[in-house]
Amino acid sequence: MNEVMKKWVTRIITNQHDDLLLKEAQDYTEFVHELGYDYVNIETYQRNDESYEALTARIDGILAGVKPGDLLIYQYPSHIDEQFEMTFIERASFRGIYIVPVVHDYKRLHFYNPGFDEARLLRISRANIIPTQAMEAELRQEAVGTPFLLQNCWDFKTDKSFSEALPDKKVILAGHDQDSDVITNWSVNAPIIAIGNYNHPDSNVIRTTSTHEMIDKMPNGFGLARHGDNYSKYNLPCEVVMYLALGMPVFVWQGPPAAQLVTENHLGYAIQSVDEIDSIFAALHDSDLWNLQRRVQAFGTMLRNGYFTRQAVLKTEQLYLDRDWKLQIHDKPALINNIHVMGIMATIDYILDHHASVARLGDGEFDIIRGTAIAYQSANQALAQRLKEVLAYQSDQHLLICLPDVFGRLTQYTADAQTFWHQLRSKAIKMFKDIDTSGIYGNANLSRPYFIYEDRAEVGARFRKLKEIWANQDILIVEGKNTRSGEGNDLFKNAHSLQRILCPSQNAYDKIDEIEAAIETFGKGKLVLLMLGPTAKIITYDLFSKGYWLIDTGHIDTEYEWYQMGVRLTKVKIPHKHTAEFDQDVEDLESDPAFDKQVVVDLSE
Repeated sequence: MNEVMKKWVTRIITNQHDDLLLKEAQDYTEFVHELGYDYVNIETYQRNDESYEALTARIDGILAGVKPGDLLIYQYPSHIDEQFEMTFIERASFRGIYIVPVVHDYKRLHFYNPGFDEARLLRISRANIIPTQAMEAELRQEAVGTPFLLQNCWDFKTDKSFSEALPDKKVILAGHDQDSDVITNWSVNAPIIAIGNYNHPDSNVIRTTSTHEMIDKMPNGFGLARHGDNYSKYNLPCEVVMYLALGMPVFVWQGPPAAQLVTENHLGYAIQSVDEIDSIFAALHDSDLWNLQRRVQAFGTMLRNGYFTRQAVLKTEQLYLDRDWKLQIHDKPALINNIHVMGIMATIDYILDHHASVARLGDGEFDIIRGTAIAYQSANQALAQRLKEVLAYQSDQHLLICLPDVFGRLTQYTADAQTFWHQLRSKAIKMFKDIDTSGIYGNANLSRPYFIYEDRAEVGARFRKLKEIWANQDILIVEGKNTRSGEGNDLFKNAHSLQRILCPSQNAYDKIDEIEAAIETFGKGKLVLLMLGPTAKIITYDLFSKGYWLIDTGHIDTEYEWYQMGVRLTKVKIPHKHTAEFDQDVEDLESDPAFDKQVVVDLSE
């Protein structure tokens, strides 16, 4: 066993074909590589009369850098042939490599004999990543006893911009000539446009010769899942994942897992017949289309960021490190209320990619909603109602709602933080009772990326990434009188300019109208950073729709100071400014002419 485990992922290199299934595997590889995995390159080739000895020598060469005890995620199938698949997994497994296939396709479930014992590939692997519970049930029938890790949805890489226009009420079918009968027999009033490798003569066909070209030329409408065989009950159609990643609502067929994914997350409609499409379109008003598009694009952002792949890989690593071979491993930990919170880096990427405003809700806001006062804000029923409104908002490209990442596992946090959230989250979860939590949430800890984390190796990278948000921006800081964010450190040194609005250090909500008016006066064309407790959430919610870019950054200054000081076990008071968790501190503010020049409005009294 190696003292230091290395992590690997196979990369399929081919020019033999180009389709969505291959793109699915290649995208998976890239998302895993972004998590620190090195490539094991597999170049496709025609084996012809290659001997077994030559094949094993080839595979041993491919695996030359992978040592016993290393973790290898294997894209299955590799698009060579069955003998290659079997020999590769055998050689890796027998050498003591922890090989975990990602099952993108399983031939036997297409209801034909693949000509070899396909299940044996999965039996001799250490674990298997699969897309659905239905596939798991079938594989258990084939005596595959190794652990299964559910992927839940495939991810999809694309840099094509989401459409700003509402989706057209037309049906888009991505496919090939085998789907031509759908076009020929189309009897629905809503128009259909087919796109892909078609030779059909219909004028509503966009002929493309590559996956990249198909994505580039994809019209703005409602994607239609292809009519599949029974295999669709075991996997998620590649074209449906593509539609969603491009921000397109979808029509899927009732029954298969795709229908559950789409209906539970409100990403489109599950139908039994295309004859239902006209009535669905007739009932959709512009406001309905806008809400639907907003949800789909938010979900598409998750796919573009590799959300589901990252979750599956993290579960794989937990399985490997814990050496826990119980079959229930994929159920640990369950997400409470299905609340998915992005990682800190993914949250920052989302902000940068979409110029999104940010409202963060955490323990302080949860207390206010429950009617409890906190150190710097008295109980306020009106504020509590407004916070509930913010909490219920579904994140989109314009406003990202952030929550603490505490609705699944807590092992990433220090023991004190784990105890705190174990006690609090059971109370916090009650306020989500009537809220749809199926969308995405950013990570509220983007402003607290240091102290509560057990592993702090990535903290420097997190702060560097945060600074990209305000790099070369004209920023307007809206903060309590004693906060003095950025004073005495270089947190905002890379900003182009900096102005401040000073607000009351306690009960700022009492002056929310004056504060918002000041922001509207001085915040045009600027990035507004708010350090103002629960009131910051309401201000962001009120003003983002007016075109202002606002980010609720909370106690980021305190975290940055602690990070620079190397504070590890005990929080310390930072002199001459407010410090998080030192809520009743009396500040000994120093005279600072440079700070005073930055203040454009003082509403603190």
